[in-house]
Amino acid sequence: MKLKMINLIPPTPTDTIYRVPTASLEKGEKSIDMVYKSPLSKLERGLRGEVKKRILHLLFVLCLFMTACEGQATPFPAQIASPTPDESVIANTPASATQAPTIRYAIDPSLTGIFINEDDSYQIIPMTTPLLTTDLGISYDVAIRLGDADGWLRSPMPLTIGLLLRPSADFVDILWRATDPTTFIDGFGINGVLALHDGTTPYTVVRTDMANLGKPDGFTVNMGILGIIGENALRAQFGTFFIETRSIPISLDNRLIALQTGEIDLMLVSWFTDSEKSEWVALVGEENLLPLFTVPISYIARPDLTISLSPQGLPQVDD
Repeated sequence: MKLKMINLIPPTPTDTIYRVPTASLEKGEKSIDMVYKSPLSKLERGLRGEVKKRILHLLFVLCLFMTACEGQATPFPAQIASPTPDESVIANTPASATQAPTIRYAIDPSLTGIFINEDDSYQIIPMTTPLLTTDLGISYDVAIRLGDADGWLRSPMPLTIGLLLRPSADFVDILWRATDPTTFIDGFGINGVLALHDGTTPYTVVRTDMANLGKPDGFTVNMGILGIIGENALRAQFGTFFIETRSIPISLDNRLIALQTGEIDLMLVSWFTDSEKSEWVALVGEENLLPLFTVPISYIARPDLTISLSPQGLPQVDD
């Protein structure tokens, strides 16, 4: 048996194996595989493999870089067709009611310290300067003030101002008899004020009684101050009897606490109705509440507004 081109070196992964075609063999010869050995050494073959790996790695990195650099496609906004409104539906849909503007309710500074129970729906405007009728409809829609005035309507219910004395205060009787509103109400400059109490005790008698009580040089009381009309006039009148009034600022919210804790000995209060007065009487007793004077309330409103009167006799706007 004849062999052709026998290579006893075992093939490696880099060798090329060829099979000799049967037709080219002579009679009696067997077909064998022919191995073509690479002429490169093992080191060279290893280097070539390493180079291939690096090239493939670089190609892979390059592909990733090119992909990342591509701009992201900007989608077109969706076009949603708007339905065409039905004209018959529009014609039969009632228009929404327009909310009425808030009524501007102005309070003249002459009413400082007076409790006024008005609707919360009004925009209350406490004024710092006297109200002018020329501002009606511009700065305010409804307004109230003390006293009679041209162009204003008079409420049938006047405001009453009274002196409230703490029951346990010293010299309550002296304070009562030293009070005479007839001597100072004219100084208010307000039309229609009426005194409800007059000092019937002569000045010299009051001073003698003070001396008999051990206070010939006078005494001091704490008076709560709200800014109510008559406070300054009453303090001045007490001063003529050598009764000093120490001013204690109070508010509508804390005045009762100040009275009950003894922080104040007296203060001026107000009421519109008999029921409001009865609340003060229940608090201190009839003998410690001295009505001093009444003063009329006047109001004005825009001609287009429908006005009625509240339980306090104050104007309110009807719907």
